[in-house]
This record gives sequence, structure tokens and C-alpha cells, in this order.
Amino acid sequence: MKYYKTKELFILILLSLTLFFSSINSLPVLDRDEARYAQSSKQMIEKNNYLSIKFQDEYRSKKPIGIYWLQATSVRLLATIKQKTTTQYEVTKDSIWKYRIISSIAALLSIILLYKLGSRVFGNIESFYGAIIMSCSLLFIAEAHIAKTDSVLIMLTIIVMLSLANFYIKRDIESNIFNLLCLWVGLGISFLVKGPILLIIFAITVLILYLFSKDKKWFYKTKPIIGILIIALISLPWFLSISVEEQKNFLNESIINDFFGKIIEVKENHGAFPGFHFLGLWIFFFPFSLFLLPIIYYFKKHYKEKKIFFLIAWILPNFLIMELIPTKLPHYVLPLYPAISLALGTILKHYKINKYLFTLKFTYFGYFIYFLISNFIIFSLYFALKEYGIITNFNILGNID
Repeated sequence: MKYYKTKELFILILLSLTLFFSSINSLPVLDRDEARYAQSSKQMIEKNNYLSIKFQDEYRSKKPIGIYWLQATSVRLLATIKQKTTTQYEVTKDSIWKYRIISSIAALLSIILLYKLGSRVFGNIESFYGAIIMSCSLLFIAEAHIAKTDSVLIMLTIIVMLSLANFYIKRDIESNIFNLLCLWVGLGISFLVKGPILLIIFAITVLILYLFSKDKKWFYKTKPIIGILIIALISLPWFLSISVEEQKNFLNESIINDFFGKIIEVKENHGAFPGFHFLGLWIFFFPFSLFLLPIIYYFKKHYKEKKIFFLIAWILPNFLIMELIPTKLPHYVLPLYPAISLALGTILKHYKINKYLFTLKFTYFGYFIYFLISNFIIFSLYFALKEYGIITNFNILGNID
């Protein structure tokens, strides 16, 4: 058994290195926020100020300090830093990949953690399949190549939610210090990286599990009072260390405008209709979006099982809330991808029993949607290559003139 676990881990690492690290040094800046994250991290080093977040001369307070610390650390390790004056430094031999590598490493760790932590509660094979599915999803691969917060958030989501699953599913075992630390330290760090996003997903999931759970002991084993103190000890020192002006700016920009503002109204022209995220899954969870409808039917048949109900509590209420929020971007539902991947991994593990799911009339509709989406992606990539790529004369026989 140990040999098989080592083999599976090797496969996941090799797959992740191929998917997440290739081309991070050759792709141009892909997102305006990526450029702003990188520039703000660079300015931390140049100004030798690791407490304030600034983009040029203005405070950049939409997200907390965590990602900037990580990117600044990677640049300090990989680039050349020259001291110009006692307070000024210059970053030389700089490149965007030195900021992106944090996202690539976080994606690699996410897959390893999904497999290792998932094996403890969902099973070894289920978690292995789930990790492969997650690593191949289009949006996750894309975020691994961008110097933003989302890959790190996914890594922390996996740590926190699978630690919670251990408390909920294995109710008969006593809590241990490792589980507690993973749960609450992960939430505290997530607050420094992405604000309250993961905390809200966690709270909604816990609420559903608590309301529908006859035995509440699993919840008290998580020691929520101690947990709140741990979150405060991790997240508050940075906030208290910055100036009052920057504190006000952070509360106004990050909490009021960015977080609550997106809940109340459309921000930055990123509005969409309810159902956008569900339709988006067919593109952004590609290629395994082929099996989205079998997952829904499987949930309906097996919701009484603890493992399955935990995944439902993780996915369904959070997904519905995200659909109702007027501001929508595809990566908002990315923290739900690990749960969807584990659900599909569970179905595939027991394929002989569940193969009927793939031949239901209900699922053939999903195959039709998948056919349309996959062809849309193929033609989009072709025209993008034709318009922006260096291959200009490509014929159907595969010859390049």
C-alpha cells in the first residue's frame, strides 16, 4: 500500500509540474490585476517597506498584505536586489515569472494536499482521482499561471475544509492538535491573503452541517472560541501596525467597497445573470465538466451519507449565494472546485456501481452542452492562435508554410 501511495504522489507531482510551471516565464501579463500585484510587491522591496501596500503613489488596499509578502519573498530569492541609498533598493534581473511562481507552487501544494488530506476522510483512490481532476481543470491551470491570490486561496481552502471534514465525518475520534492548527491557522492566513472570503465559505458550510446534524459534538471538538482567537492573533497584528490613514483606507476599499460593494451592486462592469457560474462551469471546469450532471444525480441519491452530505454543504449553499451576488467573475467559485473534484473522484472510484449515472437521459443533455462548449473552446483557441500567435499559415494537413 505504501508503494502505491508513493507512485500516486509521484504521478500527481509530475502532472502538476507539467501543468502549472510550464510557460510561466514566457506568457505576457495576462490580467491587469496581475500587473498591479507584481508592481506593488516590487515597490515593497524598493522602498524597504513591508507593511504598506502601494501601487505607485496610491494605497492599494483591495486585498490584505499576505500575497504581497509572498511575492516579495520570491523576488528577493530569485532576483537581484541592489541598494541605492539607505532607504532605496533596486530590483534587477526582474521578470513576471518570479512573481507568478508563488501561484504555481500553491497550485502544486493544493494537489498534494487534496490527495494527502483527502485520503484521511474520503479514501485514497477517491482523493487520487479527485486530485487529478482538479489539476486538469482549465480555470485552476490558468490561475496557477497568474500572479494573484486565487491559487493560494485554493491551497488554504483545501487545508481548512478537509480539516473540517475530518471533524465532521470522523465524529468518533478525538480532535488532535494537527487538525486544529490546520483548521484555524489556515483560516487566519486566508484572512491575510484574501480577506473574509474563505471564512464566509467555512461559516456557511458549518451552519448547514450544524443545522442538519443530530450529533453536535463534532462542532465543539473544533474549539471555535480558541479558533477565533487564533484567527485574530494571525490577522490583526498587521492591521494594527499600519497607520490610521491606511487602516481607514483598507476598511473602506477592501471591506466596504470591494467586499460588501460587490454583494450589493455590480462592480467594475463584472455583472452577470443568475446561472452564470453554472454555465461557466462547463467551460472553466473543462475537461471534466462532461460529468457535472452525473454528480448532481449522485448527490440526490446519496445525500444521507456523511461524506457526500459534507460535499453538498460545501458546494450547494455557497454556489447559490455566489449566483445571487450581482458581481460575478469565473474565479469566484474556484474554492468549490476541490469539493466537485472529490465528488467526481468518489463516483469514478465506484464506477461499476455508478456507471448507470453516465447513461441516464438526464446526463445526455449534459453531454450535448459539453459538445457545444468543447467545440467553442477549440474554435476560440484556433482563432486566438491565428490572430495573436506566431503560427500564421497552418493548413489542415499540419504543414507550416
